Amino acid sequence: MQDPIQFKQSFPIRSRPDVLFRLVGDPKKRMRWDKSLRKFQYDGEEKLQVGSKMKGLLQWKYGGMAFQTKITHLQGPNRLSLESLRPFGLIEKMSQQWSFKPMPGGAEVTFTFTVVPRFKFVRRGIERMVQGLFAETLLELQRAVDSSTAGAMEEAAQDIAKKQREERKKKKKKA
Repeated sequence: MQDPIQFKQSFPIRSRPDVLFRLVGDPKKRMRWDKSLRKFQYDGEEKLQVGSKMKGLLQWKYGGMAFQTKITHLQGPNRLSLESLRPFGLIEKMSQQWSFKPMPGGAEVTFTFTVVPRFKFVRRGIERMVQGLFAETLLELQRAVDSSTAGAMEEAAQDIAKKQREERKKKKKKA
């Protein structure tokens, strides 16, 4: 198994944790704001609980891959974890962890996105794709609830991308 590719970001959003929890966890609500998905729906019983399965389809720019996921951890309205059930496309495993911490004026959202590529030779391409997917998901969630700070989120995402490019260059020079 390959080393996982992991992105993690914490940021404040001017919305209540329970609202954010529903936006992220409920496939019907997620389809309204998450532009990285072409399709996302329950697979079976339509209930937000541990073990609930969902089917999704990514946009073409993210490979257009179909995947099946399930809720592995649920502590509403503070935590939610999704994990893929089986490999899809060039991805061996995918997981998302969302945390919503109440704070004055809104909530602090922590989003961790982990992907394990199937093959070593596709790692760089998958990493670029996942980075774009991660940034777009964060930005679209921010826009869905608070468009005024979405610009600041976009700048932060660009800074993260720049830092990661610099780190890769440093690793390349050492090798």
